[in-house]
Amino acid sequence: MKYQRTEFEEVFADVAFESDKDNSRLEVPISRKTPYIFLTFIFLLFSFFWVRTLWLAIFEGEQWSLIAARNTERVFPILAPRGIIYDYLGEALVENVPIFRIVVDLTRMPQDKNILASQLGYIAKSLEIPQSELEDRLAKSESSTNLVLIREVKQENAVELSLIQAQNDIFWMSIESVPERVYRDSTAFAHVLGYTSEVTKEDIGSQANYLPTEEIGKTGIEASFDGILRGITGKNIFVVDAKGKTDKTFIEQEAKSGKNIRLTIDSKLQKALFKSLAQETKKAGARSAAAVALDPRDGSVRALVSFPSYDNNAFAQGISSEDYSKLISDNAKPLLNRVVSGLYPSGSVIKPVVGLAALTEKVITPQKRISDPGFITVSNIYDPSIIYTYRDWKAHGSTNFVEAIAESCDVYFYTVGGGYGDIIGLGIDRLAGWLRQFNLDKETGIDLPSEVNGLIPTPEWKEKEKGEPWVLGNTYHLSIGQGDLLVTPIGLATAISSIVNGGTVYKPKLIESIFEKKDFENKTEGQVINKISASEENFNWVKRGMRAAVNSSEGTAKLLNQVKVSVAAKTGTAQVGSKRTHAWIAAYAPYDDPELVVVVLIENGGEGSIAAAPVAKAALDAYFEDKDQ
Repeated sequence: MKYQRTEFEEVFADVAFESDKDNSRLEVPISRKTPYIFLTFIFLLFSFFWVRTLWLAIFEGEQWSLIAARNTERVFPILAPRGIIYDYLGEALVENVPIFRIVVDLTRMPQDKNILASQLGYIAKSLEIPQSELEDRLAKSESSTNLVLIREVKQENAVELSLIQAQNDIFWMSIESVPERVYRDSTAFAHVLGYTSEVTKEDIGSQANYLPTEEIGKTGIEASFDGILRGITGKNIFVVDAKGKTDKTFIEQEAKSGKNIRLTIDSKLQKALFKSLAQETKKAGARSAAAVALDPRDGSVRALVSFPSYDNNAFAQGISSEDYSKLISDNAKPLLNRVVSGLYPSGSVIKPVVGLAALTEKVITPQKRISDPGFITVSNIYDPSIIYTYRDWKAHGSTNFVEAIAESCDVYFYTVGGGYGDIIGLGIDRLAGWLRQFNLDKETGIDLPSEVNGLIPTPEWKEKEKGEPWVLGNTYHLSIGQGDLLVTPIGLATAISSIVNGGTVYKPKLIESIFEKKDFENKTEGQVINKISASEENFNWVKRGMRAAVNSSEGTAKLLNQVKVSVAAKTGTAQVGSKRTHAWIAAYAPYDDPELVVVVLIENGGEGSIAAAPVAKAALDAYFEDKDQ
């Protein structure tokens, strides 16, 4: 027997062991599909990379090459010379003067603080300024690319810095020659021309094409026509190596000078008006004033002055924080252009407009006389025992239309505006409608920033703003330019000009032409805002009243009778408090063929006939001095 010596238990154990070996085997048979799946995955993966490589190389190669190039390039703008601004007769009011400045590329500055400090030390020593000042300017920079570190450097310092730059590998610094604005008679023209200054973070956010080291117009004509004056900024490309050092430079785009502008401003008149306004304002014990002169034939602005003024060269050449703080904290607000941004009660200067409305609406005839004892009294409609008294500045007696304008008779205009006795009056609706015809509630559209609307009060406005009903006294006050009526000097000048020219409301025009060469000027035309619906006869009656204000014995503007040409005018004294009054005058000449309208306001200056009239006279004298009339 083969297993005669083998016990049954041993046989059973061996069989059990073989069975366990099968179950504990480490190798697992691989499915035949697995290699095919793996190979397919590898093929697809390599196919994806192959297709993507072909796509990037063939279809997007140019784009990515450009991005790679940009990683090695640094762009510095080449500032274009701004266009020159001329006055009406061709006198340059601003020029471009070359200066040197230091511009830094913040992306190329050394990361090692010790190296940076050492290099800043060289620069500070050369410029003879504290190193901490340079460090502060870098720390306060709002830009992430380029920064004007020093705005103006002397030529000898620029040469020395170039040597220091080469000797010490200060490759993140660039010394540039750029044009700087220099304004002539800066304070006299500041509110017309404005000024240029470096762009801010807010400027770059509003205009995508601004670069961090550019200069742009901030106010005045410089701002309104920045795109024309600025020209086309060039591009200087610095190619850098892996260490950030400049490898080569080239100009990708040449700078192109901006276009020139010829203004409608007469610089002789502008300077005379500024000088006289400053003198008479101080003589009246006032601090602020405004004056504007227009050509009524097309709306051309011949002079525009706001006082006090400021030195726009200080801004163009980099104003200090201390000086800027003084300007903005000055209670007289020298940065405010009062001609376009100041709102004032007009006082009696508005009476020619009210008078024209009364004649046209047949409220009164020019010959009709109104008795003026120096006041009128009106009973309260709800309680007749309550009497309201509206006073005149003096008793004028029996007064007709021409005399009412010449002598500035308040009772006459109370009557034709709000009604009294047997005269119905215009009433608030017609009165407000006529004031709107003269555009006194809107901007004129003059090409200067920050112009504001005037205000013509109405019953709806008063109810909304004050929660009060309109009463007859409000109409009386509006009829003489008081109450809540507010106008800008440019708005009032535009209205008076439209009376002078027979009914055309022109947009005030500051630009005579825009050109590159003086031989090829494209002159601008006057733009009409509105046409006043009144007859020539009624316009002439108003102008006769204004003429009588100058040449009659009782006229309020008799001082202007000393001008060599015939002048017509209307004075105004606008009450702004219990004791304070603004002094106004609106004058034009020559009377028979008007070519200049002058409006003057002296804040808190007293009476228009005393404080404002001498300014108008000085302006008219200066304008007509060399003219044959």
